[in-house]
Amino acid sequence: MSKFVKTCVPLCLAMMLTACAQKEYEPIIDGPVSETYEQDLAECREISEQKQTTGANAATSGVSGGLWAGIFGGSTSDIVASVVVGSAIGAADESAQVKGIRDRLVFRCLRGRGHNVIG
Repeated sequence: MSKFVKTCVPLCLAMMLTACAQKEYEPIIDGPVSETYEQDLAECREISEQKQTTGANAATSGVSGGLWAGIFGGSTSDIVASVVVGSAIGAADESAQVKGIRDRLVFRCLRGRGHNVIG
């Protein structure tokens, strides 16, 4: 397998995970939806956007990838590729974590506004 494929496949997978993680949360409401639901949902989503990514996972994963390549005798290009792939995977992981936090914030915000959110 070529170095290009070894580098490209994990990077592409990480980008796909990041894209999948960005689907907007749709709460499940038990019972009738009130007149204020859509406005409350929009406001709760806006509030949840205050949670930002830090980039810490990308940096940590990039350094880890570079160290592993260095430890196992990788060439300079292998180390660089490992840093890039590790960073992409770390960024995708952090993005998914932040998405989960934002979804929970929307859930709790809607419950706090009196909506019977069950999921």
